[in-house]
Amino acid sequence: MKISLERVFHPVGQGAFYSEQIYSGRNVFEMVFDCGNERGHNKKKLKEYSPELFNYFENRINNNKDKVWKIDLLFISHFHADHISFLITYKGQYQVKNLIIPVLSEEQKSLLLIDVLLKKIDIDFQAYHQFLTDTQKFFGENCHIIKINTDESNTDEDKNKNKDLVIVTNEGKVESRGELLKTFNPIFKLQYNDNKLIIYHPDPQSHYYFPIWLYIPYDFIKYFCRSDYKEKLSDLLDKTKFTPQCLKDVKDITEILKDNTKNSLSCLKALYEEINRDLNKICLGVFSGPIPFHLYSYLRNLDLKKYNKIFKKQSCLYTGDIPFKATKEINCVEEVRKLIIKSYASLSKLYFESEDYDFENNFDWHIGTLQIPHHGSGRNYSDDFFKLKFINAVICFGLNNKYSHPNGELLLKLLEKNKIIRDVSNNYTKKYARRFKIYY
Repeated sequence: MKISLERVFHPVGQGAFYSEQIYSGRNVFEMVFDCGNERGHNKKKLKEYSPELFNYFENRINNNKDKVWKIDLLFISHFHADHISFLITYKGQYQVKNLIIPVLSEEQKSLLLIDVLLKKIDIDFQAYHQFLTDTQKFFGENCHIIKINTDESNTDEDKNKNKDLVIVTNEGKVESRGELLKTFNPIFKLQYNDNKLIIYHPDPQSHYYFPIWLYIPYDFIKYFCRSDYKEKLSDLLDKTKFTPQCLKDVKDITEILKDNTKNSLSCLKALYEEINRDLNKICLGVFSGPIPFHLYSYLRNLDLKKYNKIFKKQSCLYTGDIPFKATKEINCVEEVRKLIIKSYASLSKLYFESEDYDFENNFDWHIGTLQIPHHGSGRNYSDDFFKLKFINAVICFGLNNKYSHPNGELLLKLLEKNKIIRDVSNNYTKKYARRFKIYY
């Protein structure tokens, strides 16, 4: 049986929408990382703005007999409108089985709501409010939500956990422990274990399952969000009565300030400008990579040449808007690298527990494709990127955007390092798509 994966970076302008579909015959597993577009293009405008992209959404919906777009696994990097706007626009026309999001404080939710009101973003405010303050209700009771947080244990809101999965290796079958999540197509098993998500597929001969793909969510929120911001924001919200509850029915931001002074509004705007960039840092990324069925053989024979080639071609690091500049508290690139090594090392134990394989010194950690964070912003650029040894640099941005993305220095450095730049903008013919076999 042939199993393939198609990865698409969709040209939504100054926004973010990336997807991966795993195909096994007519069976499909759908992963989406962010689902937004350039600000100001609602559903009606989208048809004129990008007919091809509009047709993509319509086809995803109409291709299912229930006339809904079915997403098995949805990652939301953060809650800015350009990363989630399509989820607001198409509410009711898709279903999500599993949602992975960063944790938000009440103060951060309020700031995001204020962000939409101050910028007068063209989005359904009531739907956005529900999205932030009652995520479970927004996506429905059948959506399983996992919240990722570096500050504390990740929270899993599903109480019905099936922890047994029999998988097959080259040495025979073995029982794997981890939480099984539901998928729309039961031929694919999705396991959540130790902060990684593994997709399994049945072996056509033994009918046991073998791992085919891996997703690793990560975030560095606690290292980026300054504690004094939270205190300042909390004080101002108390003074101006800005809370998620009181913002629920606000049509105009001045309505809530009628009992406050103009100075309060000025202070709010000044504070917003000061801490707004922190909203990009409340962000998670995802590593996406292969687990070839013959990983055992490659490791056992200490012959990683073929596996390294597969890894370079197929792996991808999604970054959202995470700032990757190293600070005295953390080196993000090094932490991501350690996380990937640790995850693959733990996977190798599924194949043979008796051997202690040295992944760090024997594996060629090239990343096939890197999504350059924050549309190529200079604020997020760091020479540390190149320690990932990536091949393709994907930059998603809007043509003639007011932020001057992508940054010129970044582009020059990418060219100097012989990286393949894949620019994805407003034109659907400029999408970047790859399809490759992951098992046959």
